[in-house]
Amino acid sequence: MKKQQGSFARFLPEGMEKFRIFTRAIDRLTRAGYRYIGLDHFARPEDEICQAQDERTLHRNFQGYTTKSRCDLYAMGVSSISGLEDAYAQNWRDLPNYYRAIDEGRWPVMRGAQVTCEDKLRRSVINRVLCHCSVVKREVERDFNITFDDHFARELDRLKMLEADGLVRLSEDRIDVAPLGRIFIRNIAMIFDAYLSAEKQRVFSKTL
Repeated sequence: MKKQQGSFARFLPEGMEKFRIFTRAIDRLTRAGYRYIGLDHFARPEDEICQAQDERTLHRNFQGYTTKSRCDLYAMGVSSISGLEDAYAQNWRDLPNYYRAIDEGRWPVMRGAQVTCEDKLRRSVINRVLCHCSVVKREVERDFNITFDDHFARELDRLKMLEADGLVRLSEDRIDVAPLGRIFIRNIAMIFDAYLSAEKQRVFSKTL
């Protein structure tokens, strides 16, 4: 967000170096007794996060993984984002506008977006990928009254490329994230994001 932050870019790891650092961290933490939940999250097996993942009730919001699914997230502070059932809203990113709105008795919101039925469907599928590492098609069909293979025909075709790379396992009734795919789970979830271009979905080095 600040121009001077760009000066650090040349010192940051990229590509295979970044991959090796991350996989070493996974190895060290799992050998120490932690479970790899996903993305950059680890927890002890007795933690409620692990229990929620086992019970397939784990959820993800702007704060990360949480056991509080189906809860609205009300954000307070500069730049923070509220996540509601039917909308998202971001507060002002600069202090003058933020304080001005509060002083005038207004919500300090700079922008928002209404969530459509299609957004809710895709949000649910992405959540299942990131939290459960699997998508059971009949569950999605039951919750949203769709035929999964027809509705996501394009996405399933793209997933075949990831299956060839050993990142996912596709079957007639489900999609499962393979062990290697958990490291690149953002890329798998991004397949179902209608707001991202196919080119951005293939950038693996930026999603570790």
